[in-house]
Amino acid sequence: MEFKFGDMDREVEWHDALLRAKDYNTDPKVANKKGFCLPTTKWRGAAYDSYWGPSKTVAGMSQQGKDDSSPQKSDIHARGRLRKFLDQTHKPTACVNLLDIASEDRNRAWFVNALCDHSKSITQTEKRNYKGVRQVAGKNPVAKAGPPQSFNRDFYALNEWKLLTSAGYLTFPHHNAGGLCTYITMKTGLKIWGFFVPKSSPGVPSIHLPDAVDAILELENWKAFADLYLIMLTPGCVLIQPPGLLHLVYSPVKSIASGGHFLVFDALHLTAWSRRLENAIGLFSTNAEHPCVERYLARMILALEGKKGHIRPLKPLAALALMLLDLDAFEPEGVEVERDEEWINEVEAAKKLAVQIALCISKLKQGTSTLRLVQTLKHIIQEGDNGTVMLPPLLHQRIKWQ
Repeated sequence: MEFKFGDMDREVEWHDALLRAKDYNTDPKVANKKGFCLPTTKWRGAAYDSYWGPSKTVAGMSQQGKDDSSPQKSDIHARGRLRKFLDQTHKPTACVNLLDIASEDRNRAWFVNALCDHSKSITQTEKRNYKGVRQVAGKNPVAKAGPPQSFNRDFYALNEWKLLTSAGYLTFPHHNAGGLCTYITMKTGLKIWGFFVPKSSPGVPSIHLPDAVDAILELENWKAFADLYLIMLTPGCVLIQPPGLLHLVYSPVKSIASGGHFLVFDALHLTAWSRRLENAIGLFSTNAEHPCVERYLARMILALEGKKGHIRPLKPLAALALMLLDLDAFEPEGVEVERDEEWINEVEAAKKLAVQIALCISKLKQGTSTLRLVQTLKHIIQEGDNGTVMLPPLLHQRIKWQ
């Protein structure tokens, strides 16, 4: 175990099903004394978000959300040493799940590597540093020659992690944070992966999708809105999951799995939908937070600089530009993103390319307001066809060599 998971005294956080099963109105003071943390995000409902189109309204409903009960709100985490968690897995009365513990194994499958556009973008722009380089309106983006200096730990940790689960643990329906794709490789044991697919038929508008999300997350009448499909993962199986897919996981026996997250250009419209969901209803719908995704997206668009004439799917490209031009709309609710100078300058440089891409896609004139560009991009993502677009000549960054 020490070889697989590292120092047994490292601090970790895990889910405890027995704690989750208790009354989730437990006095916070009691919970804190026992080392547990209770969620504070209130449940508002995806159907009340008007970003993508008309939303529901409820008279007298506060902006903070509804206080109706849901099994999701009983999610309680425990913290301690890895040794303590492993002791719990050997107890027949315990039911625990160690989630996303960072790994340095570097054993991502080659076909997963081929999909990781976020990693490729970092490699393509590895000699661009934006610390101390302000972006000037009306000028080409500027960078210094040199590697980035201020990526946080999550920037690397989300790429690879491990899961260790005791027998009988069930994760409730959720989607993975940050609009990220996910891969899972089973090492030992088995997991039953269930994913929800909203029902659709000719004539049923996409406006019903938020209703399906709410029903699934609340575990109320979800069968009327979605179908549940099950996959059994045994040792050697690799699962690749797109962004925003609502899923649950059951581990009938003790299991170990490795996995990680990634971004792929062709799925960025799903990334935008997933990230907006976190903004609309908070981290209630997911299991973590990954604010560093914003920097990955900035690097992905900066990496397009030399791709003149390349053909890209229309909706994902529109989504990439949208997420950079309307940053606040995609920040997780309740999470304060602390951007340092390098981060801010990097995103400002990326915005310059996002404007050019938006103008190309929308066929609007130079000088069009950001607000109109955002509205047009949203319409393309919602109502546009699934066509392609040729990348225009983009502003070349001026590199200051030292």
